[in-house]
Amino acid sequence: MLLNPGEVELLREYAVPVTARGLSVVGTLYLTNQRLFLEEVKRRVLSGPQVTTFFDLPLAGITNASIRSRLSRAVALEIEAVHSRYELRVVDPARWSKGIVEAKSAAPPEGRHGSVPAVTVTTHTIERHVVKIRCRHCGTLSDEVLSKCPSCGAPL
Repeated sequence: MLLNPGEVELLREYAVPVTARGLSVVGTLYLTNQRLFLEEVKRRVLSGPQVTTFFDLPLAGITNASIRSRLSRAVALEIEAVHSRYELRVVDPARWSKGIVEAKSAAPPEGRHGSVPAVTVTTHTIERHVVKIRCRHCGTLSDEVLSKCPSCGAPL
């Protein structure tokens, strides 16, 4: 999660499952004093973690935050934005709805010429440094992820 200058995290929760643009994903939902966004982190052995942002909504772009209930039990948080609608399954939808309303009321008002950016899906890849280790038998340097020495074949 990358925060903008002056941005403060207000709420964070693991969202299970989330429907966004017809995709069913599992990720972490964040609410800051400037925006609401959902990220999914996939752990990869060789290339490091890959972070995918499924939506990033500025608070000014959220038109409504409501709770969908079934048999008098809150089951999902519904977010309506300028260009889209999302259904998020979180543990306590009432807390999220209240948090969004409070964050919107505390946020500075948008100027007359302020526009709401379009919702985009972005993918960030975090590169990992590869550590070299020396083979005990022949002394050749090898990547730490290898199980055998590429020179002599001895286990590393």
